[in-house]
Amino acid sequence: MTARGNQSPRVCVDHRIAAAFSTSTDVVGVSGRRAARVPGAAYQFTSYDLGAAIPNRNVAAALGALTGLVSLVAMIRLVSGAFVQGMSTFAWVAILLAMLPWIGYAAWRGRHGHLSRRGALGVLLLNTVGSVVVWLSVLGPVVALASSLAAFVVIWVSDWPPRRPRGEERFVRIEELRSADD
Repeated sequence: MTARGNQSPRVCVDHRIAAAFSTSTDVVGVSGRRAARVPGAAYQFTSYDLGAAIPNRNVAAALGALTGLVSLVAMIRLVSGAFVQGMSTFAWVAILLAMLPWIGYAAWRGRHGHLSRRGALGVLLLNTVGSVVVWLSVLGPVVALASSLAAFVVIWVSDWPPRRPRGEERFVRIEELRSADD
C-alpha cells in the first residue's frame, strides 16, 4: 500500500528499458530517411536531423575567434569615440583585459560545440556584417557588437546537448512491467 491508497507505486521507465519494447521505424529528417527506435505506437515522434557538425573543429574554432575579434574591434571603436586625443592607456588595458579572454572563450566554445554547416554559414554572415558595419557612423560599433553577440549565440546554442525526444520515458505502474515480462 502506498500513500495514494490502493494505487500501486509508479516508477520511471528509462529510455533504455523502453527501447526493448519499441519498434524500429523510418523517420524523415532534413538529410533524408533514416531508421529510428520509436518507443511504442502511442509515443511516436519526429526527429529532425539538423545536419552534421563541421568535420574540421579548427574551422569552428576560427569562427569563434573571428566572433571575438569582431567584438574587440567594435569595443575599441566604441570607446575611442569618447576620446578626442586618442584612447588613454587605462582604456586600452581595460578593453584588452576584457576582450582577449572573450576571444579565447569564443574560440574554445566554437571548437567544443557541434556547429553545423548552416550554423557556420550564419556565424560567418553575422561576422561579415559586423566587420563592415563597425566602420560606419556612430551606431556602427553598437550594431557590430549586436551582430557579434548573435553569432556567439549561434555558436553557444550548437553546444547544447541534443534534445531528447518526447515520450522517451514515462511513469508506469509496476503491474505494467510485470505483464510485459510475461
